[in-house]
Amino acid sequence: MCGIFGIIAKENCFSRKQLLGFTERIAKYSQVRGKDSSGISFRFETNNTITVLKGPFSIDCLLTSKEYKLIKNEIIKENKPAGLGLFTAFGHARLVTNGTQLDENNNQPVIKDAIVGIHNGIIANDSELWAKHKYLSRDYEIDTEFYFAYVRYLVSEKKMSPSEACLLANSEVSGTVSTAYLDTINNTFTIFSNFGSLYVLTDFKSLLIFGSERNILLQLVDRNKDLRKKKFAIKQVKPLTGYLIDMNRFVISFFDTKSMSNSNLELEAEKNKYSITVTSIKPLKEQLHAVIDPKKFSNGALIKKEKKLLEYNLEKISNLRRCTKCVLPETFPFIEFDSKGVCNYCNNYKLKNQPKPLS
Repeated sequence: MCGIFGIIAKENCFSRKQLLGFTERIAKYSQVRGKDSSGISFRFETNNTITVLKGPFSIDCLLTSKEYKLIKNEIIKENKPAGLGLFTAFGHARLVTNGTQLDENNNQPVIKDAIVGIHNGIIANDSELWAKHKYLSRDYEIDTEFYFAYVRYLVSEKKMSPSEACLLANSEVSGTVSTAYLDTINNTFTIFSNFGSLYVLTDFKSLLIFGSERNILLQLVDRNKDLRKKKFAIKQVKPLTGYLIDMNRFVISFFDTKSMSNSNLELEAEKNKYSITVTSIKPLKEQLHAVIDPKKFSNGALIKKEKKLLEYNLEKISNLRRCTKCVLPETFPFIEFDSKGVCNYCNNYKLKNQPKPLS
């Protein structure tokens, strides 16, 4: 259970300080879903740069870091034409399930093949998928990596639309996926869930905010009068549905397994390539791994021996000697059998309650 969150908004409708305030609030609300590590990403339009900041600690620690304050200052001072451009920020509050938080590559946002993305859920068959799709290269431990690698392959090599690629990647996965990711090549932003743990707050014109829980968005609206004044709807991203945002024009398109048309989407491949910079903050104190892969320290022979003890060996069980009265097996503690095959528990049993006649 991780928390993902993000904001995409037209800057002619909100000030950057307002939008940074929204971002910080929803980030803090999201950390109820995970504090093992955190990360946040911002898009700078003037120099075509994506800045990613992450570390093995909570969102609270990340937002008070000097590194974040420097990025925040750059956002406020970014020189854009007055009233133009999109504010884009998205992040992750992580509860570690796969891949130690002490390896910065396992913390999110994940950068893979020109995709910067976040994921809440567990992909249970990632090892099998890497083995199946050998043409994809694996660089990290985290299960999320496969999803973004496969999406990139489908869009770039198979020439699929972003929504088609998202749904096909999901069809390969065994597990749960709520994800949001920016494709820095075709300048699209995808929001998708296969189990419904994702919500958006939007008017489809000027602002889109997403979070992992409805309550997180309700808290944000409740504490920001600017959001209460305007007519925004909170919608669940229902299972196997999503939204695709054209970042060139801020056009939001809904998609699902039945309607994947992107008629409003104008892909400008190769034109919108962004450079990605990643800053990973090191913890001040030494940390332990939040999760440990038993394969890395366990005795394989011992595991096999213990596994055999748990196996349901029907042949051996059927050959066990049993009491002729109560059928207790010979493996029962302290059991003994007499010449008739009756166990000592039956021979020594005494009725505690003497039955009384009915009449």
